[in-house]
Amino acid sequence: ILVYSDEIPAETWDRVSPVLEHNLERFPDNASLLFALGNLHLRRGDRPRAVELLNRVTQVKPGHFLALNNLAAILAEEPGRVDEAMETIDNAILLAAYEIPTLLDTKAVVLIHQGNYQAAADLSQAVTASVDATDPRYFFLAMSLAMLGETDEARLAMAEAERLGLDQAFLTEFEKQQSARLRAEFAKL
Repeated sequence: ILVYSDEIPAETWDRVSPVLEHNLERFPDNASLLFALGNLHLRRGDRPRAVELLNRVTQVKPGHFLALNNLAAILAEEPGRVDEAMETIDNAILLAAYEIPTLLDTKAVVLIHQGNYQAAADLSQAVTASVDATDPRYFFLAMSLAMLGETDEARLAMAEAERLGLDQAFLTEFEKQQSARLRAEFAKL
């Protein structure tokens, strides 16, 4: 349950973390445990530990495309590593053997970090049109469209993301900053 919680109370983390770390000592090659613990560290803001654990997942289980997806999202936010992030997410998509919307969302964010806003918008529009779009997917579309200067369309996509519960979605630090920026910008309109 903690893996899927956006906010992990400090007291809960303090109780659970030693147990998980102990289990990791006992089962150092358990890809599921490594992935869960890596995601928990990511949600707690410990990016270096998250990267370490997610990299270990990919060593233990090279085809773990969700670990690669999360690594790409982290790498995209690190200065000078956006090309590595693109290579990582492209590898994840290749390993998945089909285009999973979550992976495509991450690719759209990497494209935004590369400054390729049109490709990000095109990809996000395709994803929202092809699946039951959820909150982050509309948010990624809103980010892309806003960066292209398509304010009206971006505002509509952001409103849909908020309607679908964007506030409950896990967002990276960059995504949180963009969400705040868009909300402030659209509040002025």
